[in-house]
Amino acid sequence: MRPRLVIFDFDGTLADSFGWFLRAYDEVAEALGLRRIVAEEVPALRSEPPSALLRHFGVPAWRVPQLALRLRRLQARDIAQIRLFEGIGAMLGDLAARGTMLAIVTSNDSPNVRTVLGGHAAHFAHLACGAAVLGKRTKLCQVLRASGMLPGDALCVGDELRDLDAAQEAGIPFAGVSWGFADPAALHARGAAMVFSSPADILDRLAA
Repeated sequence: MRPRLVIFDFDGTLADSFGWFLRAYDEVAEALGLRRIVAEEVPALRSEPPSALLRHFGVPAWRVPQLALRLRRLQARDIAQIRLFEGIGAMLGDLAARGTMLAIVTSNDSPNVRTVLGGHAAHFAHLACGAAVLGKRTKLCQVLRASGMLPGDALCVGDELRDLDAAQEAGIPFAGVSWGFADPAALHARGAAMVFSSPADILDRLAA
């Protein structure tokens, strides 16, 4: 598979932010009166779809935008704690150098994304930020139109089942990463074309 366009998720795929998220979510949950995360539950939750996660934590649909906004603001406050996963910068640079167009579709805010990417932001032709938590399909379609690519020309790479669902809704092939939130077996079971084992694996398999 040599896609002309690779569309990455950000948090959990490029940025190592899950540890931060666990702490920040508890802070927000306390403020909003929501159920907090119990560490022992996390392995089982990694195989659950977004709708089940919202039910588990007692988050009604109308409260999802409020929750996401608070988390984005906390990440802006704590942005110095977030780093790219090891090897991500080199992988992005090599893909771009080989002529692959790169994009990001994320629920996160553009300033957060650009701060964590640093100089690597220059590798991306499109940064589509601020997607609704369960509405990434719209942003994916916007990136396709802006890039002039067909769905079959692209590949979405993400770490969550909601990333996979959005890609399938947009008709774009999807590949997961093993170092993010979702269990790799769950990604395979829901139709991921492949699951990458490391940033170097992305480069090896997409630029071969």
